[in-house]
Amino acid sequence: MMIKLNQPLIMQALGRKSLLQAGAMQKVAEAFMAANPETLPTKWGWGEPDELVFFHSDFSRALSEAGDLPSGSQIGWQRNSSPKLLCSLAGRWISKVPSCLDTHSIFTISGELKECKTEFWVGNLLRASAELDADLGIIEAVTGTYKERARASYAMPFSDLYLTTHVLRHWLPDIFWGTLFGQAYIEMFGLDTILNLPAAKVERVGSDKVYVQLTENIDDLENHPEVVLSRREEVKRALQCDAFYDANRSYSFHGAGPVGSVFKTPKFALLD
Repeated sequence: MMIKLNQPLIMQALGRKSLLQAGAMQKVAEAFMAANPETLPTKWGWGEPDELVFFHSDFSRALSEAGDLPSGSQIGWQRNSSPKLLCSLAGRWISKVPSCLDTHSIFTISGELKECKTEFWVGNLLRASAELDADLGIIEAVTGTYKERARASYAMPFSDLYLTTHVLRHWLPDIFWGTLFGQAYIEMFGLDTILNLPAAKVERVGSDKVYVQLTENIDDLENHPEVVLSRREEVKRALQCDAFYDANRSYSFHGAGPVGSVFKTPKFALLD
């Protein structure tokens, strides 16, 4: 059975790399497990994270023998004991219709807000963003009234926060507690503008990424949501770009074409 989280905290990295080549998913998954031995999974599966009991040798063999993967392939794994985690790696979905364009690969980690420290989430976001060559990475918890905001902007299209390339080609739902801007967003917002944002932490990551953190502590999402909300708005104003979801100008992007024209959006240069 898939685990249930009381107050989920979500990390996502949306990568330019497809992760469909032989061994690509295995490399990212095993790098995460090696860096976080305290989070060894209990179950894993193709698609759903609770199909098979996790044995590292079986997991490695299955991924190494899979070869090149088809469009949209996904693996998942979960840990049932503290720290509880749900993880998934989704390869690029390759479009065969003109109404949609190819998507990013996505690495998602979900855990209990109170079980892992700030360093765990930030460290894994930065690592995943480097491995996937991410255009965007986020760390966020949907607490209190933020759920309504997340649903309206399609940052939360299902029961949990989950960004998709389709939405990002129409608008950026928000600034998140932790936001990593990759090449596409740096070109859109401007490097100097991002480096001077009024946030608790703004750090260059490598040559083409910048990590922005709204407050010092991840617990602020639950304990001081008003401070986080205020900082979100400050940062968005400082970016001076008509890129963020606005309820007064929103529209149904389903059937609106692959790229929107109401909000400013980046040009994603996905890699093979």
